[in-house]
Amino acid sequence: MQRFKLEKKFKKAGWYLLNHGGNHDIWTNGKLKEQIPRHPEIKESLAKALIKKHGLK
Repeated sequence: MQRFKLEKKFKKAGWYLLNHGGNHDIWTNGKLKEQIPRHPEIKESLAKALIKKHGLK
């Protein structure tokens, strides 16, 4: 999955970029934090796991 598509799902669910880490961006919804790799392509298994973990559509 392309990174911008995954980030779009997070934004739609009310998440926002907290800061840039070394190799990952840190996203938060105010309560939880999640690291998203800064690669152009994110492995499909990781993307699906993050979507399922946070109940994103």
